[in-house]
Amino acid sequence: MKPSANAVQPNKKTVRFSTAIGKNKPETLVTGRSECPFCHPESLENIVDTDGDIVFLKNKYNVLVDAEQFVLVESSRCDDGIEQYDPEKLHRLFRLALKHYYLMLNNPDYKSVVFFKNHGPLSGGTIRHPHMQLIGLYDIEPESLYEPENFIPAKEPIIQRDGLVLSASAFPRLGFSEFTVVSSTYPLDDTTTNTLSDIIQSVVRFLLKIDWRERPSYNLFFYYLNKQNKLAVRILPRYPTSPLFVGYDLRIVPDNIPALSEKLRNFILEKG
Repeated sequence: MKPSANAVQPNKKTVRFSTAIGKNKPETLVTGRSECPFCHPESLENIVDTDGDIVFLKNKYNVLVDAEQFVLVESSRCDDGIEQYDPEKLHRLFRLALKHYYLMLNNPDYKSVVFFKNHGPLSGGTIRHPHMQLIGLYDIEPESLYEPENFIPAKEPIIQRDGLVLSASAFPRLGFSEFTVVSSTYPLDDTTTNTLSDIIQSVVRFLLKIDWRERPSYNLFFYYLNKQNKLAVRILPRYPTSPLFVGYDLRIVPDNIPALSEKLRNFILEKG
């Protein structure tokens, strides 16, 4: 339930973090100092929904004071990942994820909802086990969660399928490369949801293929563009964050975006 009114922040892009809860969170992604909580599904609590070994549940470590946090555990296998799922599993995963995203967007307790995935040691996550997170924010307006420039394409679309447009971002937030998928309308039907999951998997596979590191990292970020009634997804690899961005909010735009877009287009077309 929503906490008392004194939790409202003057800065609408600020959420309070509970250090008391945070210090007890398990960590398996970087140091591996903890036992993975998702490898023992029989011990999971506050389960909301399931589909096979996919489990949607309340986050045991609700570190954000002004929010309600949920976790979508993707698989019973700790070494699984989006790049590995067969089409049937992939489609079930995203149908369940987008179902609960839609329900949370329409929950009057929340002003906005964030939906994202961390993968790899530089992604900002703490648990290696494949999962996504959905967070209902009590006091943050949805328009403050993104900037319109996040979805400006660098050039013509890479591919267009079932009302979805995949493009390279003209203004990647953290530099290097960033790709966006934007729907023509929202909510998505099952066909479009399946296509979206296929596109996301293809981009993830491409990013992992071209990454030279032993343990690549990436993020997925989902947005409901309420004024346009569209769903958007940002897919980006993660590297050490540029000090120019951290210190001065200077965003680096790589000069190889057209070439990278063409490589991704060919990669997707070759895979069908």
